[in-house]
Amino acid sequence: MDIFEAIEKRRSVRVYRDTPIEEENKKLINDLVANLNEESGQHFQVFYDEPTAFTGVFAYSKLINVKNYIVIVGKKGKGQEEICGYYGEKLVIFLQTLGINTCWAGISYKKRNVKAVIEKGEKLYLLIAMGYGKHLGHKRKSKTFEEVTDLSAWGEKEIPDWFKKGIEYALLAPTAINQQKFCFKPLANGEVELKKGVGFYSKTDIGIVKYHFEIGALPKKATIIIR
Repeated sequence: MDIFEAIEKRRSVRVYRDTPIEEENKKLINDLVANLNEESGQHFQVFYDEPTAFTGVFAYSKLINVKNYIVIVGKKGKGQEEICGYYGEKLVIFLQTLGINTCWAGISYKKRNVKAVIEKGEKLYLLIAMGYGKHLGHKRKSKTFEEVTDLSAWGEKEIPDWFKKGIEYALLAPTAINQQKFCFKPLANGEVELKKGVGFYSKTDIGIVKYHFEIGALPKKATIIIR
């Protein structure tokens, strides 16, 4: 499937089968992680056939039979959570194009069991569980176009199709506890302002949402300013 179909079909999957990830897919994943680390300056790491991080009982959103995962390790500092969300979602959507299911994990794992290397000045932000789902997830409720846009700077001009499509894909983005705390504002100069709300993992969410909007808006390459 292509990237557009992947975004439209992707669901968070929490229960996985024992089916291992194929060697050819592992190579594709490893290559992309290396490329994204070089581009973003982060330190994402991939682990296969390693079940210990997701063992135990968790209060929220238990993930079952997870044996493969990506560790989102990034630099400490302002704006780094947004960067990790943006590049992490690139991985999530790429995995979906391969038919590999995923789920962003904030608290559903044991941090002490995660095998990642964390260097000085770095931080473990999140994990992405991956594998072949026993169940393929469920469509979630979503806010409307009107609830996540501010058209006050647009005047009476007709809303362009690229902006509408960008919002459509932004509303398909996974956000923590499905809070969707963001707002897009098209500016008169052609740029787009993206405001993040206050909430659980909202800084990471805004990077994920930004990536979705960019894909939806293609071929338009709008400059997005995060506030």
